Amino acid sequence: MEATLIMTILLPILTALIYTGYYYHDRGVLQAAACEVAACADNLQDTKDLQNKLNQLAVSLTDSRSIAVSSLRRTVSLSDSRVEVTCSGTLSLPGLIAPLFGKSTLSIRETCRRDLTQPTDIIRKARGVEYVMDTLKKRKSTSGDQLVTQRGS
Repeated sequence: MEATLIMTILLPILTALIYTGYYYHDRGVLQAAACEVAACADNLQDTKDLQNKLNQLAVSLTDSRSIAVSSLRRTVSLSDSRVEVTCSGTLSLPGLIAPLFGKSTLSIRETCRRDLTQPTDIIRKARGVEYVMDTLKKRKSTSGDQLVTQRGS
């Protein structure tokens, strides 16, 4: 008698915990996919048909990795200076208890926005700064050697 009462409370709690894990896993997958596609937009800027390549990348990153999300939607909007990637889907909740509370599905929507930059310009500037720093270090070390030789004589 007591076991039936405990099991009627315990099983819905265990099911809720499992589906909470599914929800957070799939939410993380969709967020990571959106961020990765947005980051790849910089590297693929000079390729032909960039919009199509980013859409294919979003599909490949979300299809095989999500566990319980259905009706996945991926949107990539691209302008000259900005990319916005949105991945969304719904997670259906099992049983009769969830509809009693008015929620039979949970929706997940993750968006990542990124300003597009030219990585070659940033790399050139970083290498220029590195060159200036190396030159200054060499001048400092050679001027330090001259001071030692002048004091020693």
